[in-house]
Order: sequence, then structure tokens, then C-alpha cells
Amino acid sequence: DEYLGFEYETVKSYNLESGNVKLLLKGSTGSFNIYAKNEYGREIPLLANNEGFVSSFSSLKIGKNIYRLNKDASVSKSVRKLSDSCQLVYKVENKSQVVIDFSVISAFIDNNNADIIKVNVYVTNISENNRNMTFKSVYDTVLGEGSAYHFYTTSDKTIQSSKKITNIEECKSIISSNGDSSIQFVLFGNTVNKPEIVTLANKDSIVLGAWIPEIKEGES
Repeated sequence: DEYLGFEYETVKSYNLESGNVKLLLKGSTGSFNIYAKNEYGREIPLLANNEGFVSSFSSLKIGKNIYRLNKDASVSKSVRKLSDSCQLVYKVENKSQVVIDFSVISAFIDNNNADIIKVNVYVTNISENNRNMTFKSVYDTVLGEGSAYHFYTTSDKTIQSSKKITNIEECKSIISSNGDSSIQFVLFGNTVNKPEIVTLANKDSIVLGAWIPEIKEGES
């Protein structure tokens, strides 16, 4: 990588599989999904799995212009295979390169049974001008939809309706579960750069709304 120094092989798609988790990246759509493996080896998608899972995506705001990285025609998309990780790479021509690096690790040092996907995001200004850039990700969760409540936090606070979270340190993480499988988004910790804001809402409210979605708390 001419900007970041990564050594890689470009591939059309890639499966990163270890322990209880599997990550699938698709270069044609610039999209990904995460799967958990149960005791019988069955793979359970942890995010929406329809239409090439493009409903989970990242966006980049450059000045006033917003680019939906996996759908915008002006953004090129590719997948990279590295020695110990894999990457989704997006390039906004002559403006920015975004690299999302995924690696699979275990929560316990002495345990080879991987259960964590670590995500590092690198946003590089490749233009000759100073530019303000902001990055966000949208995750189309599915596990909690049939449960008594859609989400809960590390502090056991349940979330059943639209909510905007700014007290990231108190929340720490968001969990979505169907009772058999779960996905946990860690928002705060020693090795985690906390986001500015987290919004839980109907997908359309997030996708079609403003950069920071304006929602009515308490809505379904």
C-alpha cells in the first residue's frame, strides 16, 4: 500500500475463518458479513444476509459530500488478503482512501478458539488539499428482532426502541442476541477508540436521514 505500507494480495473475495467465527468479504459489492459457528458447525449470519449483505456499510463525509462506500459509483472497491488479516479498500478518486482491516483473535491469550473480530479503519487524504473527513458505519442487525428486546448493553440496560447514545463510556458495548447466537459491538475499552455517537433505530431512519440521524427516541 503506497500510503500505509501494507503488503497484500488482491482477491475477488475472501473467507477469514478461525475458531467460532467466520468473516466473508466480497470485492464486487465492497460488503461483508460475520458468521458464528455453533457446536454442530452450522454458520449463523450475525448481520442481515440478503442481497449480498450490502445493507451493512460504511460512509465517508468529505466536506459536505457524502459517499456510501459500497454503492457509490465514484468509489472503487477491492478486497485484500494479508498474512494475518483481510481488508476492504475503497478509493474516492483523487480524494481519499479508506481501508477497513479485519483480524480474528481470541478473548483469552491461552485460548486458540477465536471469538473476536478486531476492526481497524484507516482514512487517508490522498488529495493535495486539506479536507475534513468523517467516517461512520451502519450495521443491519437481525438477531434481536424476534426477542423481547432488540438490544442490551454491558450494564444490562435493555433497549426496545429508537435511541441515541452519547454516554459511550457508561454503555461500553451493545449486544444483539436471539438466545442462541449473539453479536457484541465493543464501543469503549483500553484498545478501542470510542465513536462520537451511536444511533439505534429503524434502518431507513439511519440510511435515509442526515449524517447524524435525527430520530425520535421511543419509536419502534
